[in-house]
Amino acid sequence: AGLIVMTVSLDLDTKDTTENAQIEALKACASESRYREDASGKPAKLYWNATGSSLANDFKEIADELSNLRIVG
Repeated sequence: AGLIVMTVSLDLDTKDTTENAQIEALKACASESRYREDASGKPAKLYWNATGSSLANDFKEIADELSNLRIVG
């Protein structure tokens, strides 16, 4: 339906099985970027696991994604 879903978690640990399951669920819900690619060259998921030190950069990436959106109607 033309929706884009971005998900953000705060400081989840991939080594913790419960938290890793939460990360995977958030990634599964997230849309794929139309502009960024992951390390394998596929569209990056619009998911960020923010930490205190990465929060400003993560929100800049989110802003960059939003600035590339266009309303068509």
